[in-house]
Amino acid sequence: MKVEDINIGLDVVRYLKATGIEELYPPQAECIKKGLLDGKNFVVAIPTASGKTLIAMLAIFSRIAATGGKAVYLAPLRALASEKYYEFKEAADQLGLKVGIASGDFETGIEWVGSNDIIIATNEKFDSIIRHQASWLNDISIVVSDEVHLINDSHRGPVLEVVLSQLIHKLPDCQIIALSATIRNADEIAEWLNAELVLSDWRPVELKEGVWAKGDIYWQNRTVQEAGSAKDRDGYVFLAMQAVADGGQSLVFANTRASVVQTAKKIAYSYSKLLTEEEKVELNRIADEILKKGEKTLLSEELSDLIRQGVAFHHAGLHNVHRKIIEDEFRKGNIKIITASPTLCIAPTTKVWTSDGSIEVEKFAEREKLSTVISLRGNSMIEARPIEILRNFNDEPLIEITVQSGNSISVTGNHKILAKKDGKEMLMEAHCLKIGDMVAVAGRTAKYRFCHEKSQKLLQFVASKMKTEIHKFSENQLFSLGVLL
Repeated sequence: MKVEDINIGLDVVRYLKATGIEELYPPQAECIKKGLLDGKNFVVAIPTASGKTLIAMLAIFSRIAATGGKAVYLAPLRALASEKYYEFKEAADQLGLKVGIASGDFETGIEWVGSNDIIIATNEKFDSIIRHQASWLNDISIVVSDEVHLINDSHRGPVLEVVLSQLIHKLPDCQIIALSATIRNADEIAEWLNAELVLSDWRPVELKEGVWAKGDIYWQNRTVQEAGSAKDRDGYVFLAMQAVADGGQSLVFANTRASVVQTAKKIAYSYSKLLTEEEKVELNRIADEILKKGEKTLLSEELSDLIRQGVAFHHAGLHNVHRKIIEDEFRKGNIKIITASPTLCIAPTTKVWTSDGSIEVEKFAEREKLSTVISLRGNSMIEARPIEILRNFNDEPLIEITVQSGNSISVTGNHKILAKKDGKEMLMEAHCLKIGDMVAVAGRTAKYRFCHEKSQKLLQFVASKMKTEIHKFSENQLFSLGVLL
């Protein structure tokens, strides 16, 4: 479907074409055909990068034009709300509309934010707006709920469910668009919202999964592809550069801030030699912008130097301004390789299990004496001060378990751990672990521990539960069961 075939107004069509959008993706076209622009409710479950934001924009611009009312875009996280604010603002500025944002990062008055045509808000913030009975609530004609699958999340789900229930009850004529990359019970959500269901696995780019080892990629479809040399110790260097050589971009993830920077340096050492003069000019411009904006620190100078070599890094230690520059330039294709840690998605209300019980992350800053996070030494649970709470792109709160040596892992609260509790061997969820519980330890650096009697018994217990034998376990199977490295 061509954009000029959409009954949405010439101004919107001109904007879409100016941004390079000439034709809709199949899931977007399906939404239009099913009545997206006619005020119908929709549940859209399509893969990441398949065009959910544009579906939301088309619905919002159409609804505002038809009713003159206000639009609300709900996001589960501050970072996502901020991202959507800038996306919508760019479009709204061209169409003569005003966009406001209400989240923990932007302390705006409830009545002031309602003076805008489009309001971007976190679920929690909009719940507060409803409870305070903002005067403009009845002017809302369309609400978009992003990441609606989180309605099943034990922490964020209840708030989202209450918000949507309130909207259904108080604003029966309001159009509701629910978006997600995956919803297991999409049909039930659609029935609850009295909505049309668009369910698709179409992707603009094929998703492939493989494991690199000793110069080869072992793909999920059981084919093997040569990638680099068997002598390479860091396969990600070759893979990142090859992605760029093939006309794409690359994200390389590492588990700590220090390793993120070191990974960027390793890639930059090889990649910088391949930069063209034109690319160097663009990268120098970005590097200079990093130095001019935000606080100038040793870290920002290091970031600037690496950008000149073609590689940026991204983690929670960077200034917000610098993170946004990196994200924007990556979207534009000017930065082609980023090394990163999962730094964008933790909520301040995420609970971490400590020696004092379950405590919200934001409470750590308020306490004179920090509670201790569960930690490991050998097979014993001990106390350790929290070093850093990592963030997770999958939107699930993480529990960080830190070994006294400084190594750590982060798992979701319901991640299964092999443990011995009160003398009983069992599989238990990570949030249930307490100091004094025993856990099995396995992996390449600790295979010898299989010889320990306690570990053997734990593995035998798990094997019996899985109806298999210990010797048939692979390292991947053990790790997927939650065995801590």
